[in-house]
This record gives sequence, C-alpha cells and structure tokens, in this order.
Amino acid sequence: MIKLLSISLTWACNFQCRTCNLWKVDNPPFLDIDRLFHGLEGSFFDRLEYINWFGGEPFLHPGLERAVRMARDRFPDARERAVVSNGWRIVPALEKLAKVDPDLLVCLSLDGFAPIHDRRRGVPGSYDEVLRALLCVRELFTKKPRLSVTLVPGEVQGLAQVAQIADYYDCEIALRPAVSGSYFRARMDTGWSAAQIDELEILLSRLPKRARGNLEFTAAIPEFLRTGSHRPCQAKRLSGVVEPDCTFRICHSHPGGLPIEKVSSRWEAMVRGAEAEDCFKNECFIDGPYSLSYLSREHAPWLWS
Repeated sequence: MIKLLSISLTWACNFQCRTCNLWKVDNPPFLDIDRLFHGLEGSFFDRLEYINWFGGEPFLHPGLERAVRMARDRFPDARERAVVSNGWRIVPALEKLAKVDPDLLVCLSLDGFAPIHDRRRGVPGSYDEVLRALLCVRELFTKKPRLSVTLVPGEVQGLAQVAQIADYYDCEIALRPAVSGSYFRARMDTGWSAAQIDELEILLSRLPKRARGNLEFTAAIPEFLRTGSHRPCQAKRLSGVVEPDCTFRICHSHPGGLPIEKVSSRWEAMVRGAEAEDCFKNECFIDGPYSLSYLSREHAPWLWS
C-alpha cells in the first residue's frame, strides 16, 4: 500500500546551513540508480502516488537527469514526481530536466528575503539563485514550483516574506519547524521559548490558506512545540525512504532498514514491527511522511485507496 517514496540521491551538500550539520560529516557515495530501479521493479511499487528526490543536495548527483527520466518512465501516472533543492546554480540543470520531465514538481528551499536566507544558508547570493531557479521553473515546467520553509525561532518573520514571494510568483508553500533532533546524518539543536511559539502562532493565523501548506499539519505546529503532543503516525503503511546506500526505511527516524531489493517480501513484517512500537521522535515533525497523519481521508482518499 506504499504511496509515498522519498529517495536521497546523496547526503553531500554545497551549503553550510545554521540549522543543519550535514555538511560537517562524512557522507557515503552517491546512490546507485540502476540498483534502485532494479529494486523498484515488480508490482509492489506500482501504486506509488508520490516519488521525491532529496538529499543533501540532489543536484550534486551526476545522474539526476537519468534518475528523473527513469522515474517518469516507471511511474508515469504518479500524482507527483518531485525534486527538492537549495537552488544553488541549478538553472542549466533545470533546463535539461524540463526536457526530460516537464511535469516534475520542483521544490526550492527558501527562508525569507536575502538577509535572512543568505545568513541562514551560509552562502552569500543564495537568495538570488533561488529566485533565478524559481523563474526558470515557472517558465519551463507545467507545475507551479513549491517553496519549502524551515521555521526557526527568532526568525519566523521570514515566513511572511516567503509568503509574499509565493504570492508574487504564484507558488505553493510547504512548512516545517526546526526542532532538536537527528535527521538522518544531520542534527539540529533548536529550542523554542513560549514567546517565540506565540509569535509563530500569530503569524500562522494571519497567513492566507495557500501559504500554509498542509493546513491541519501547520495548525498543529505551535501545540507540538509547546507540549510535544502529536497524532498517531499514519505514515507507517504509506511511506518509505531510501538512503544513498539503497537502504529502505519506513520513515527517516525508524531504525529498521532493508536493502531495497528485499522490501516487497518483508513489507508486512516491517510495518507490523513499526506499528507495535511507540517510535515517534521530535524530528518526525520535520519530516514530510509524518505530515500524512494530518491529511484526512475525505481530502486525500487516494492515499488510502
């Protein structure tokens, strides 16, 4: 029943973000694309609705164009085939990807206007590069680009700035909060004060709906930051994550992993094991698969069909 698959092409990254230490650690080789798609053969993965390339920075992988082409051919009817990027000097690569899969959804990380974004990313000029990529996507791809925003205490006004950019360029927005925890090989060390959470809640309430991403998930962020309360995870039967060594997990924080080739035969046992555990961690609130828990069946029936 798996519907969403996120695939890390590499943990390597060309940024030095303040909210992440992935760039400080040794990283494994690039993902073996042939091995991945060999593992995705067979009927088990036929009903995928979403396939997402991420990292690290996926545009560093020399085989990204080929991976996108193979995903288009393997999953032509998927609701979303997507790639997430920091936007650094990717316009030439985007021009090639548009010819390979013009229906690709391009998600660009943006944290606010240049002073906030460039400071947080640690690369001067990174804001301007995101805007160049944004214009390229609007011109060459059929789907509107999506801006991904990481909410950081003390800088939540950056979200209001991104909302202005999204309105001007007619983009969607996806939100996630920075919290203390481990995200694969990266770690965040972030704490929110009561006043900072109140500031965030007020800002979220004033945003137009189109700037709030998954509405129920976004509405739940302040309460989670205050109390740690969360919904039972619905992602365990719906999602999967593949790391660059072709290890498959149900989600980014679940410890159990299998070689991609063995997933179809071990899926039910893997899910039963995950459902028997109370495995929620703070960083699950960062992760896309967990946000599925806030999508109702009436709004997204295809996830459970």
